[in-house]
Amino acid sequence: MSVVELVCVLKKDIPVSMEHLSSVLSVSDRTIRSLIKQINTLKESQGFEVVTIRTKGYQLRVLDEQRFQSYITNTSSTVELSNRQQRISFLLFYLLQQDQFSSLQSISDIIGVSRNTLISDLEELEVVVKQIDLLLVRRSHYGIRLTGSEKAMRKAFSKFVVHSNNYISMTKDYFDFIEKVDLSELKMVLKKTLESNHLTITQVLFDSLMDHLRVLLYRVSIKNYVSTQSTSQPLNVEYVQMASTLVQWIRQRFQLVIPMEEVDYLASQIAGKTSVQWIDECEKEELLQLIDELLLLIDEEFVTKFSLDDQLKEALLMHMYPLISRMTHHMLLNNPLVDEVSSRYANVFLIALRFYELWQKQYDKPFDLSRDEIGYLALHFAGNIERAKQQALHRIKRVLIISDIGRGNLLLLKEKIQDLLPRSIVDFDSMTGIDEINQQDPHLILSTITFDVSLIHAPVIYIKEILDEQDLHQIKDLIILKTYISRNIIKQRVIADLFDSRFFRISDQGGYLELIDSMARRMMDASVASEDFAQLVMERELKFSTIYQHGIAGPHGMILNGLEDKIGVIIPRHSVVYDGKPVSIIFLMALL
Repeated sequence: MSVVELVCVLKKDIPVSMEHLSSVLSVSDRTIRSLIKQINTLKESQGFEVVTIRTKGYQLRVLDEQRFQSYITNTSSTVELSNRQQRISFLLFYLLQQDQFSSLQSISDIIGVSRNTLISDLEELEVVVKQIDLLLVRRSHYGIRLTGSEKAMRKAFSKFVVHSNNYISMTKDYFDFIEKVDLSELKMVLKKTLESNHLTITQVLFDSLMDHLRVLLYRVSIKNYVSTQSTSQPLNVEYVQMASTLVQWIRQRFQLVIPMEEVDYLASQIAGKTSVQWIDECEKEELLQLIDELLLLIDEEFVTKFSLDDQLKEALLMHMYPLISRMTHHMLLNNPLVDEVSSRYANVFLIALRFYELWQKQYDKPFDLSRDEIGYLALHFAGNIERAKQQALHRIKRVLIISDIGRGNLLLLKEKIQDLLPRSIVDFDSMTGIDEINQQDPHLILSTITFDVSLIHAPVIYIKEILDEQDLHQIKDLIILKTYISRNIIKQRVIADLFDSRFFRISDQGGYLELIDSMARRMMDASVASEDFAQLVMERELKFSTIYQHGIAGPHGMILNGLEDKIGVIIPRHSVVYDGKPVSIIFLMALL
């Protein structure tokens, strides 16, 4: 394992636990600690360090951005030849930076694999590039190159080159150019231009505009201009004026020739990211009313309370209005979190999809929304869910721990529960009579002792005498769960109960959709899923694939309509690829 591999895993906004690092990198805790020690010994020269976040894990901290990027560039100059996905990522990274045909022999020499291996990789690459509206062109005696519309090429260049971790030294023209250009002035000009027009945008959108300007500078410097294009709706004059101001400054500062088409394209980028600022009060009220009506429909379908959340309504307004503008100008945002959102918040992803389906019925010409955009929309609904969880925890004002363990262990147990519920008063007691327990009026009882709770007024959660981090997470989930059920005793579900040998299959043939359809029908025949389960699973999968990272798929229906909580497991021994993604294992969920 290399430093770069560790850094790539740690490049997140949240701390990463040791367990996760060991699992992802397939090394021991000791190896990781040794590597972290090595990194921190040279932190001044490398420009970054790894810090420990108490009880949470490790996090990357960049001390000097220039030194950090230089280190990554110099260290990541090779491709792991045994990893086909890395080779394909490199091919995409490499070809996006070539403005002419590249021979198969030259690419084979660069990567260091045989011609036959390269040809096999190109077949998969061809599937991948089709998903991003590009075409892999082959020409005898010339080689291969990528083609596509200017918008598709720019979008792919920004996503797979500008934001790539594959800083390959032999394809660094873009980075060499950017390193020579001081963009701090341009950043200030962009900021002042937005402020002078009374526009405030998130840091994510600001960074996205800067990414576009970086690509613009590089492309016009090599005279690769955007093609003449038209939009289905004229741009607001304010956007064109802002784009003109920025382009004029760039022309003078960098002595570049920039055609008018670039101004229009930049204006459309600004429009798609800031248009909510121009909405008038009447239109705002109409949109808020529409959002309120749609949330009521969502609440009725999914038994939720989204329509009561004013913060969610405002967030949806701030998101949907610019979204309409982006769709009008054929622009889409990339969402690096989409896999995490769709896997962690599967239900919320469905809700976001349903919300958009209801929304687009209001328009004569509905837009096809990408999985990335649905992911952003789902984040707003996920925010509501997380706020509800926090409110459930905050409602627990008094916790009583019942246990007969030693005082030392009991104090440690109390400290851990207090950290979990910082707003609660946590007391402990040995097993006493029912009346004595009720007189203390706890909102929640945590007990290491099994006893008759039929006359206890508060919910009871049975816990272990010694708790680890996983136990604390489970207790937190159970506390949240108790706000939705009426039972006094809350028992932890045994994960094994979700699996059944009847719904386990090792397959030697069949495509992805065929495999999950077959398993869905098997679950229907066994009466653990409703009669329209297979249809709803197919409907969900055809909209957006539920294949996540590392080839793990988690298909489920458009609604959770299981008759029992069961998960079907399919392990294909043959090669299965769907939507450009390999599939290693399938977990088909039929949940109540």
